[in-house]
Amino acid sequence: ANLTALTELDLQLNRMSGTVPPELASLATLTLLGLSSNSLSGTVPTELASLAALSALYLDTNVVSGTVPPELASLSALRQLNLQSNIVSGTVTLELARLATLTEMMLSSNSLSGTVPAELANLTALNGLFLGSNSLSGTVPPELNSLTALSVLILSRNHLSGSLPRLPDSLVRLAAHENTFSGKLQPFTNYTNLVVLTLFGNDFRGRLRLPSHAPLRVLAVHRNRMSCPVVYNSSGYDLRDHGEEYQHGALIAPSNRFRSKGRPPWALMSQVSFQWVQGSLWLEWRVEILVAAISFGAMAATVGMVLKSDWRCFFRFVPRGLHEEYSWLCTKTLFCLSLCGLWLLPAYTSGAHEYECGQEWLNGSLAYLSDSAVAEMAVAVLGLIMLAAQAFAVPTIRAWVRSAFANDQAPRTHGISLVSCLRLVLAWLATVTVASVPAFVAILAKSVPGGQNTLGLSQTMLDVVVYACGPLLMVIDSVFIPGVARWAVGRSSHLVGFIMSARFMIMVAVPFLTTLTLGSDCMGMWVEVWTPCHSNQSFNMKYKGSATSTRVSGSTWASVGGFTTSATSHADVCEAHPAS
Repeated sequence: ANLTALTELDLQLNRMSGTVPPELASLATLTLLGLSSNSLSGTVPTELASLAALSALYLDTNVVSGTVPPELASLSALRQLNLQSNIVSGTVTLELARLATLTEMMLSSNSLSGTVPAELANLTALNGLFLGSNSLSGTVPPELNSLTALSVLILSRNHLSGSLPRLPDSLVRLAAHENTFSGKLQPFTNYTNLVVLTLFGNDFRGRLRLPSHAPLRVLAVHRNRMSCPVVYNSSGYDLRDHGEEYQHGALIAPSNRFRSKGRPPWALMSQVSFQWVQGSLWLEWRVEILVAAISFGAMAATVGMVLKSDWRCFFRFVPRGLHEEYSWLCTKTLFCLSLCGLWLLPAYTSGAHEYECGQEWLNGSLAYLSDSAVAEMAVAVLGLIMLAAQAFAVPTIRAWVRSAFANDQAPRTHGISLVSCLRLVLAWLATVTVASVPAFVAILAKSVPGGQNTLGLSQTMLDVVVYACGPLLMVIDSVFIPGVARWAVGRSSHLVGFIMSARFMIMVAVPFLTTLTLGSDCMGMWVEVWTPCHSNQSFNMKYKGSATSTRVSGSTWASVGGFTTSATSHADVCEAHPAS
């Protein structure tokens, strides 16, 4: 208290505990108070507001609690306010917007809630605004675009929503990742000073337009729903090399749908073909088209061989006997119910806004309708009605047929012995296990990047496997399963159940579970065999630089401290986990 001429008190990186002494307010000439990286607790003393000459207040990396005192707004000379990495709660104090000389507000890694105040636009000298890793909600005020001196804006890891407004072209670092932003992404073509851009883990859509000739070092925009070709001019980018100041990288592919044509060669996963939309119906769906054509041709050939020249029977089929009557009635009913699926096309078309440059009629999921709540609800309700109708159609028809032909001499159902039951179960398990191999291999071949896998498989080999599995599955479905079923259960009432349950497992359950496990947009376990994840190549993307804050040292201002921001890590890419 007797140090009346003291101008700087820097006690950072000690092991001090206790509270911040309010008696420090008696140091009337103090311009810098640095208590960072200690174990100080309690609240920020309101008495510090009497330090009229204070220009820098550093209380970061402690366990300070309470709120940001509004009394600090009376510090007319304050230029740097750093309360990062504490447990400060409450809202972003509106009174701080009166600090006309403030160049840096660092409030990240606290427990702040509420919204980002539009009044912060009054801080015309602001160079860095750090609000990341809090619980802020609401939208980002467009008034921040008036902060022409702003170079660092950190909004990451909050609960912010809405669209990201136009922001100052002076930005060097923009971190808005892991929020709930949505809407079309603003172009970044005029951000010629941009070095770090992290937008991953949101719901942005539209086109990614990057700045031309900018010194871009870190780019992470994955886990959104952007589409269209990427617009860029990479002459000034440095996204490959690692150094002491930067760990460079660009991760843009996962969970987006960028076009393969013109894909950036500097982007991680640029060689993983299934991460990029091929851009044409044939390139994107050629396997499915070929399988459908072969299946249709085989069916037409089979029908021709059976009917020979009497084609009228095909169009004027008259069922004979109970079995044919039952089968024909089921076929007509399920066919009519399937036609009801056409009712969903208008709903899909009206709500298809998932990807701006997507082919909306090729996407059939409820997530695809996320911009149209009415269409999504309509599809969900109609889908459930149709599924319920199809589920009850067969047993209802079967009961009707049995009652109509009660006197028919069809074989009756008898009990099944323990030996027969055991043989049935073992035969079913063996059939499903063996016959599921082609389906599993086909999904595996579509999920593994060719030429970049530890299995040593080239893209040509994988394509051959995928092409071959389609016809093989058709033979398994139409010949192998019925043959095994007749051997295992004969012609008892369990025959149909054996065939239908085995077909369900092989044609639906196994492909679904395999895709869910290996798929890029699901569990993503394909990375377990991806060569880059087994090499020394690192996917860590960090930006390390000096803080924008400055401090008084005599009569000059010099940089103090620094920060390291981790955009994404090697584990984020190479450890299988559900995609967001």
